[in-house]
Amino acid sequence: MGCASSTVAGKEYKPDSGTKEEEGEDEKKKIERANTAKQKVFDELSLQASIPPEMTKMFAHAFKTLEAQKEKKMGVFSREELVALFPKLEIETFEHVFSLFDFETGKVDPKDFVLTMSLMAIPVKNVELEAMLMFTIFDPNGDGELDREEFSSLMKATIMSKMTHVEFLMKNDAAGKVFNDHMKKEFTEENSSFYTAIEAWKKIESPTIEETQKILALHIQPGSDLEVNIPATQVDDILERFAKAEGNKLLVPKTIFDAAQSEIYKLMGRDSYARFKKNPEHIKAMTDALFDQADSNKDGVIELEEYKAWVKSNPDAMNFVRELHTQSTKAVAKVRQSVYFKRVSKMGIGNMGGIKELQKRFSIMESQEELKEEKEEN
Repeated sequence: MGCASSTVAGKEYKPDSGTKEEEGEDEKKKIERANTAKQKVFDELSLQASIPPEMTKMFAHAFKTLEAQKEKKMGVFSREELVALFPKLEIETFEHVFSLFDFETGKVDPKDFVLTMSLMAIPVKNVELEAMLMFTIFDPNGDGELDREEFSSLMKATIMSKMTHVEFLMKNDAAGKVFNDHMKKEFTEENSSFYTAIEAWKKIESPTIEETQKILALHIQPGSDLEVNIPATQVDDILERFAKAEGNKLLVPKTIFDAAQSEIYKLMGRDSYARFKKNPEHIKAMTDALFDQADSNKDGVIELEEYKAWVKSNPDAMNFVRELHTQSTKAVAKVRQSVYFKRVSKMGIGNMGGIKELQKRFSIMESQEELKEEKEEN
């Protein structure tokens, strides 16, 4: 974030202290720069998405306010407090989203609430606009920069998303290195090595016998150094198809490794990636690596243009936004059709008894959906 000190190579650098007048002048300039950067983000987002700048400012302010009060309030916010944070939002939209959360339990993450509210109110239609919206919200002080902590918060949400699979790690060099280190410690590095080798092999227009033989010798043939654990039927099929191509001097079929790669992909996602996400040290190592990758000019912060360029190269980084948007859209659609909400609306929007009943109903529905998803995954 924009502050009087900056971080260089992991160390905090502070300029020489001057007079109080000079410090006061520096503080004014800092605020001016922050306001200019903030306005630039709001203006660009508003221009590209046809969104009034007051709307994006409102969501950024709401996020900042709720985050600041989260510990003090223990996550418990009244409906009146929340309504006051969204003065430019249609009350019906607010009520639809509010009904999906139960703030009286103290278990609501303000980030989830503000993001859901913004996704229901702002028509985000492409990756660049998704990135701009997320940048605006996760930059609560509005200085036009994401520091390591702010970026880490954003990336944790992505990594924990159900829509983010192990493929995201394998596609990104920085994330892939951290994940490979994790797999080495688990003695399962043959899986990531094989998956990566096949991805590179697929990019070859016409793989030669020799190029294919290298993969077979390292990963497929029984007793090979990094032999992958796939069914014997798959091993036999690969070796037979390769022998046929080699003997008849034919091109190696581009689908020869498809079944094996799919098998290993599922194995990594089910086992290695599942354990990886539960290890705070691995997550921190990954978010740090991704921050260093996104911080292209290495000044210790990520500016909007840097973030947009990074997301363009890593579109899966927006997965959690898409997941949240999909879930929110479905949930709000249910709310709008719900006989309970229609009943509450007739009684009056402020009927908290009805809203609580609605929240209870949707909490039960959500639990049932999660159980159903778990059964399908297993």
